[in-house]
Formats: sequence, structure tokens, C-alpha cells
Amino acid sequence: MTELRFALFAFLAFLLPVGMYCFVLAAINRRARPLIVRGSWDAIGLVCAVSGFFLATVPVLASQFTRHVLGATDLAFGMWAWWLVYYLLILAGAVLMVLSRSKKTVIYNIDPELFATIAQQTFAALGLATKMDRNRLTLTPLVPDTTAEASTAVTETRPHTATASTDRRYAELSIESFAAMCNVTLHWGPCSADLRDALERELDKNLESAAPLDNSASAWFVSISGMIFGAVLVMFIVMTLLHWR
Repeated sequence: MTELRFALFAFLAFLLPVGMYCFVLAAINRRARPLIVRGSWDAIGLVCAVSGFFLATVPVLASQFTRHVLGATDLAFGMWAWWLVYYLLILAGAVLMVLSRSKKTVIYNIDPELFATIAQQTFAALGLATKMDRNRLTLTPLVPDTTAEASTAVTETRPHTATASTDRRYAELSIESFAAMCNVTLHWGPCSADLRDALERELDKNLESAAPLDNSASAWFVSISGMIFGAVLVMFIVMTLLHWR
């Protein structure tokens, strides 16, 4: 009976964070407007979703395996050393995951077709020209139209030339669209922090009406979270009954 309670606890620890994560994603995909999230925060959400599995489920199952199959005890010094190494590796892996996604920006609840148009408008509004090379988008300052200013005086064009020459803004990024999930991910290459902040702020303003008319991802996440919470409720009831027997 004790083994059954341990097994139920292990599955509860695994399912509950995943269910909460799916519920949050369902709420995000039901918003009236898209949501822009830095890749680091998105990675933190993923880490929280799988935290129960790595921090509770794996240790519980491994300890039961070593106790009943290998005959080892959890109090042995070697076991504590192995668990210390295990948790340090988990912590290091989580930190590396968060850092590796710092160069990404995730946009939830977005129509990918509308995003392409809005992105071009945003870049133009900030005075940036775009150049697509395969899947890589390069942003550079817009070059003034000299032909349109040919009839103006030389003294009038000099300030514009000086301003253009001091504009050193430059960015490289690739855009990955996932239409089925109404999701767009921006992978940033060389780009200053100030320029990235300005682009994300301007995008956030312009995405007001870019939410999809029908976001099926919301229904999927609601269904998944509902099934998980149902399973959690059943396990909780079973654990309560076992406790009072």
C-alpha cells in the first residue's frame, strides 16, 4: 500500500505543473490581443511545467527502485552524493535552457499572415529598411530618397545627410511561424539591446488587432488541462481513501 501511495504522489507531482502550464497557455490563447514574451521568461514557464517530474517524480521512482531492486537505502552516503550531483545537473540544465532562449521573442495568439504585414509596417515606422536573405531578415536604416530631394537646396539636404550617416542601427533576425498553434518566434542575431527593446515595444502597440479569429490552440490546451486536472482529482481521492483505511 505504501508503494501505491508513493506512485500516486510521483504522478501527481508530474501532472499538476503540466496541467497548470496548459491552463495558462489556454488563457493566453483566449486573449483579445497577442502576447509578446521574452524567450527567457518563456523558458522559465517550461522549466516550471517540468519541475515536478524532475524534482519529485524521478527521485521518488528512483528511490523505490534502488530500495526494492538493488537493496540500497536512501541514507547511504553514496546515494546522497548521487542525488546532490543530480540536482546540480538539473539546476545547471535549467539555467542553460533559460540563457539559450534569451535571444528569442515568442508571440502567442497571433495570426502569422497578419504578423508579416504588421512587422513590415513596424520596421518602416522606426525608419528601418528590410532585406530578406533566405530565412534571415536584415534591418538597416532607411536611405533618404535623394531623387525626391534633388530640387531642394544643398543647405537644406546637409542636415539629413548628417543624420543618416550617424544612424548605425542594425539587426538580424529570423521569423519562425507555427500557424496551427497561432505562434510566432523571433530568433535574434546581432542586435543591440536598445534596438530590440524599441522593436518589441512598437510591435506590441501594432499587434492590437492581429489576434486570429479562430484560435484552436486554446481549445486544445483547455482539453489537455481538463483531462490532467481530472486525473489529478481521481488520484487525490484515491490517496485520501488509502490514508483513511
